Amino acid sequence: MNFFGMGPMEILVIMVIALMIFGPGKLPEIAQGIGKGIREFRAATSDLTGEFQRTLNEVTSEVTSVGDEVRQSAADVHRTTTSVLTEATRLDQINTPPPPPGESARVAKAVAEAKAAAPQRMPTKADPLADLMPIDAPPAVASNGHDTGTGSGGTTS
Repeated sequence: MNFFGMGPMEILVIMVIALMIFGPGKLPEIAQGIGKGIREFRAATSDLTGEFQRTLNEVTSEVTSVGDEVRQSAADVHRTTTSVLTEATRLDQINTPPPPPGESARVAKAVAEAKAAAPQRMPTKADPLADLMPIDAPPAVASNGHDTGTGSGGTTS
């Protein structure tokens, strides 16, 4: 049996030395003081653990209540958004006149003609991103497929 990493012989030697130093009358008082100190340490540890547990329970309940409020707010936003979207869809269907007959075919034909008429820009060593179309402005392309602007660093036609 090991007690604090000491075997029975080491404990016996320590007890004999303590008996020789303090004497048989003082040794029970020392043991009583050590026992009282251990009891007080346990009580302080128990109080600290209880306070920690109470604080943890308060924080947990606060987090739970905030989470419930957030869920409720999210549900309210979802309901409001759904009702607005439903109403907007209904109004859009009511106020949008149907396209005239043949209009979609005319638009598709115009798009196909525009694609065929616009020459494809090919990437070159001077302008490797030439095949990417800018979002905000249509590119100015010459008949040879190169940019007509001077910002590309290449030759202009």
